[in-house]
Amino acid sequence: MSPHRVFACLLPLTLLPAAAPALAQGDSYERTVALEPGGNLSVAASGGSVLLLAWDRPQVEIRARIEAPAGTDGDYERQIVEATRIDVRETAGAVSVASDFSEVERRGFFDRRRTRPDVHYEIQAPRELNLDIELERGAGTTLRGFDGRITMRVDRSDLNLVELSGAVRIELERGQMQASDFSGALTLDVERGDRAVLTRLRGSVLIDAERTNVVLRAARIEGDSDVTIERGDFTFELAEMQPLTIDAELSSRSDLENDLPLTLQQTGDRLRGTVGGGGPVLRIRSHRGDVRLR
Repeated sequence: MSPHRVFACLLPLTLLPAAAPALAQGDSYERTVALEPGGNLSVAASGGSVLLLAWDRPQVEIRARIEAPAGTDGDYERQIVEATRIDVRETAGAVSVASDFSEVERRGFFDRRRTRPDVHYEIQAPRELNLDIELERGAGTTLRGFDGRITMRVDRSDLNLVELSGAVRIELERGQMQASDFSGALTLDVERGDRAVLTRLRGSVLIDAERTNVVLRAARIEGDSDVTIERGDFTFELAEMQPLTIDAELSSRSDLENDLPLTLQQTGDRLRGTVGGGGPVLRIRSHRGDVRLR
């Protein structure tokens, strides 16, 4: 992962008409728009938090609370809150939600700094959905209950993912992640995240982690999977005994702790063994970190 990631714009919604003028909301915003299951929802936010929950209605309900950071003086606080807008665009099969700070002015003639308010979203959307989410400098983000194609690009924000299924791709930089009850195919690219914990995962994973400790707890691997760890530890705990093949390659600065009922055969830096006669392959590559199999 490049240390200088530039976040691209969200997937272009080419069918969207020209956006209507964004509405000034003061300190809160509410709106409900139609969206059938299987549609596309994109969310772009900077600062604040996002709570995104699934429901069984063919619509998206958006609530936003706009708050100035603590310590902002009264006049400037009111000005930046009133200037912040929630831009919602809709068309057949697609809805986009974004924080718009374009009219937030700088503090004054001699102080050219510009402070952005925090926008805290609560969004409910159809359970079967394609999600494209871009978050930066947030207090935290929670997704619960969605099934579909989910793409997330997250910088300096923590993630809490619950009961997701489908094809999920996450790019996470400088944030921690917790996920539970996931099923499907997960691609995770994480850098300087400190810790990423996935509990009760069922499916396949493709993980590339740098300076991050990764834990797969109560996992059931149902497709060939790859985990590459650079300067971090990897802990893998099986949910139950299952047919599995372990293919591990560890550098001289990595150690392996194995509590699984498998016999590892070593060729150079490469170790290979099977559980239950062998099954989907879990490939592990570790440099400067410990690997624990349980």
